[in-house]
Amino acid sequence: MRAYVKFIASSVISTALDYGITIVLTEVMAVMYVLSSAIGLISGGTANYLINKNWVFGRRGGRDKRAALLYVLVWILNLVMNTLGLYVLTDRVQIDYRISKILTSVVVGALLSYFAQKNVVFRVQRTAL
Repeated sequence: MRAYVKFIASSVISTALDYGITIVLTEVMAVMYVLSSAIGLISGGTANYLINKNWVFGRRGGRDKRAALLYVLVWILNLVMNTLGLYVLTDRVQIDYRISKILTSVVVGALLSYFAQKNVVFRVQRTAL
C-alpha cells in the first residue's frame, strides 16, 4: 500500500509536468494539441521513471538497462493510448482538449501505469531457495 501511495504522488508530479508542458506549448506557442500532448507525455514519463525508480520502487544506484527498456516499452503503449484517447475525445466527441487529456490520463493511468510498472518494469526478482 505504501508503494501505491508513493506511486500516486509520483504520478501527480509527472502529470502536472505533462499537463503544464502541453498547455504552454498549445496555448502560448501555438503547437497543435496532439503534438503538445506527446511532448508533455514524454517529459512527464521521463520524470515518472526517475521518481519511480529511485523513490517508489527503490531501485537506487546502478544502471538498470532492463528496467529502462521495459519502461520505454510500457511508456510507448501509454503514449499511444493517451494520444488516441485525446484525439478521439477531442476531435470525435468534441470535448475540450484540456478535459480530454485529464480524462484520458486518469483512465490510462488507472488501467495501465501502476500495474505495468510494479509487475513488469520494477518487478522484484524472486530467487529459489
